[in-house]
Amino acid sequence: MHYEKSCGAVIYRVQQNELQVLLVKQYPGGHWAFPKGHVEPDEEEVETAIREVKEETGLVIHIDSHFRTTVRYLVAPEIEKEVVYFAAQPLSEVIIRQEEEIEDIQWISYLEALKKITFNNDRKTLIALKNYVEEGFI
Repeated sequence: MHYEKSCGAVIYRVQQNELQVLLVKQYPGGHWAFPKGHVEPDEEEVETAIREVKEETGLVIHIDSHFRTTVRYLVAPEIEKEVVYFAAQPLSEVIIRQEEEIEDIQWISYLEALKKITFNNDRKTLIALKNYVEEGFI
């Protein structure tokens, strides 16, 4: 079995008492998810998440490493992938889409995001983030 690891962030903000998250539409494939990417050699998980978010969205983020969740799935019969997600808040506002990998980027409400996210594992990650944010920050 071949193993791959990626890291990313569930980027959120609260506007008018509404939780919003940033979703990216991956290209190719067209699935809606959170920004993420492969860990480079000698790179820490948080470093990967910050770099990948910047590359895919142009956003500078603050990572909250107290929220760390892992998703595992098979990419192919012999390839297992692990994705580590952290909670993050944007420190910048200008979004610059990475045209080679990202078809679209949207800030949307929590409820809209639950409907739009393609994979169940990512939906569970979003639910966990909402619970985390509500317990400590809203």
